[in-house]
Amino acid sequence: KTALITYPANKTDEVYEIPEGVVEIEPYAFGYTKNLKEVVFPESTTTINEFAFCMSSLENFNYTDSIKTVGNYAFAYTDAVKFIEINENTEFIGECAFLNFGVICVLPASVENLAQASIYGISDMTVYYDGTEEQMAQLIADEKIVGGGNLTVIYGESVTSNTYGDFRYIETTDGEISIYDYNGNNKVIEIPSEINGKKVVDIRNTFTNLQ
Repeated sequence: KTALITYPANKTDEVYEIPEGVVEIEPYAFGYTKNLKEVVFPESTTTINEFAFCMSSLENFNYTDSIKTVGNYAFAYTDAVKFIEINENTEFIGECAFLNFGVICVLPASVENLAQASIYGISDMTVYYDGTEEQMAQLIADEKIVGGGNLTVIYGESVTSNTYGDFRYIETTDGEISIYDYNGNNKVIEIPSEINGKKVVDIRNTFTNLQ
């Protein structure tokens, strides 16, 4: 089996496509990167080992259907990542795997094997969940999902993430738009009132990482 062992922390590229055939991402492979903003996983990757992206500069990644294991602290302190859509095939998410995670998490009820503080929001966090209130209450009581600020759970509603210019946003099944991230460097930012003819209804911690 093929593993990606290390990625140069000082490499200047902002996007990296992991080659098809890579099955595992080794511990600290992308740790402490300075410029990398987006990683594209191939369908061959099944395992992201502990600390793989810890303290990295990562802002966005595609959580493919092939990923089954996310190790302890795998994405810890990558607080610029504001959206994750966990696939229903995931078999295990380790302790503090998404520690200091951002704004929105899509979690299928089929993902049951979560360690302590698997998903730990850095501030206000919204979880879209297709299970029951009782199931979620147990996850929260067991401190497997922790909100650093206000934790909002929305049941039975699917969302998709998209980009519009320098903005990232989610669209609900009802056609409502919520902007959750901004990747530009303009000093004056014009927030759109509509995207693709659909009304922008809220802004979620979008500008927390601006310098």
